[in-house]
Order: sequence, then C-alpha cells, then structure tokens
Amino acid sequence: MDYRTSNFQEGVVSYDFVVWVGAQPLSNAHAASEFKRTKNSTSPGHHDPVPALHDFVMELTSVCPERGRPGGLDSPWIDSPLMDQANESIFYVRVDEHRAEDVAHLLESTVRGRNLVVFDPQLGELVPSAVGSERTTKFQLPRPNELEMHLVALLSEHIAAPWPMVGVIEHVRSGTYVQWMTDRGSLTLEVQGNGSSPEGFQLPQPALERLSALGFEQGEPNWRRQWNHHHGLVEEAVPVVTDVMYTVRSLPMGDGIAIQTFPAAPAE
Repeated sequence: MDYRTSNFQEGVVSYDFVVWVGAQPLSNAHAASEFKRTKNSTSPGHHDPVPALHDFVMELTSVCPERGRPGGLDSPWIDSPLMDQANESIFYVRVDEHRAEDVAHLLESTVRGRNLVVFDPQLGELVPSAVGSERTTKFQLPRPNELEMHLVALLSEHIAAPWPMVGVIEHVRSGTYVQWMTDRGSLTLEVQGNGSSPEGFQLPQPALERLSALGFEQGEPNWRRQWNHHHGLVEEAVPVVTDVMYTVRSLPMGDGIAIQTFPAAPAE
C-alpha cells in the first residue's frame, strides 16, 4: 500500500484498515474487488481527500487524538498527521495491532450513516464482516452475468458461514422479493407468490409455470425450493435466482434493487 508517513512509531507492529467512498459492497469478495479498483483508480501522488472522507478523519481524531496532541498519549494511530493518509476517496489506516479490535469498533460506529466502506485487507472482510451483521446494499439491476458474479460470492459466503444467514433481494419499485436462508451448507430459496404481491405485479400463468419448471413448490406467501448439502450447490442455485429475476419477474435492467443480508441467529 502507498502510505505517507511523517511520524512513524518505531517498533510498533501495525494492523491495517482501508476506508473508501462508495456504496456498500454485496459481499466480502465484492469488497476486495472494489478495494483493488478504488486503489488503482486513485491518482498518483497525494491529493486532498474528498469532503466526506475529510469529515470522517476529523471525527476519528476528535474521538482518538493523534500522538503529540492533547489526549493522544495512548493513541492507536501509527501515522501522524492522520489526514495525510487520506488521498482523494481512499484512506489507509495503520494502527497498533494490539488496538486493532478497538479501532475496528470505532471505524464501524463512526462510518454509520456515511457513504463509506470499511475493509480489513488482512482478513479480506468488510468491517463488520458481511456474514457477521445486518447489511443493506442498494444498486441498479445489472446485466444477468454481472448479477450472477455477485450472487456466486454472496451465496458462497453465506453457505460457508458458521451460522444461518438470510438474504433478501427486493425490487424497490414494486416491493416484490426473492429471499433465501442458508444453514451451514443447505439453502432454501423463496419467491414471493401472488397472494402477497402488489396489484399490477402479480405473476402471470406462464411465469408461475416457469417457477414450477425451476423446481419451486407452490405456496403462500412464497414459492419454495430447497437444496441439501452437496457439491456444486452455488453453481446450481445462482442461475435459478437469476432466472427468477430476469425471466419470471421480468425486471428491467437499471431498476432499483435492494439486497439485505443478516445472520438468522446471533453469532456465538
């Protein structure tokens, strides 16, 4: 990583975090890709941070002052001035590794309500992890192959999680949804039925027949399909979700979509 360091603390082992301006990624894998893209698109040299990032750093240093400043004797920040580590829309944060957990909580609480992403490059995970807490991501429905790429990462992480996970894809304009639950290797996929769909967005008979052909069992409020533990589950399920979105629901590309994910039970 490219760090500007004007006052490095000798003998301190660092733990790194990265913050950038942007929408919440869909998964940890998506976050890693976005980090690489953002880092590579940042101009060479150092430039002033954008206002959102500037204000974020100011709040961090007001809560935890830098070393050499009043109240900064026990500061977790390795680099000073901290603002010099913010470059355009990306901010590299190096902290004393013994304070990494405290700083992760501080970053998480400070970033709420801002259009910022916090990423832990050591673990390759969002802060908090995409499978550790509730997350909501809003975006425009992309091309089918682009959505499939994200769904592979998202469902893979959910299926591998050590606790049950829930995901909901909602079409913002109609409120119709597709949802799933994973439970350590199994997957249940549900599609909203006509009984709870808004008027004007109910599925016509050909769409209902397509759901049956995809292996869904009719029910209300949701049609359901289940997969038990087996190799290749993600590769089998992702095209089904994509088919539901683009063929059964006939959603146009560019429409607003919201994805909410959360643990179905508290992490132990």
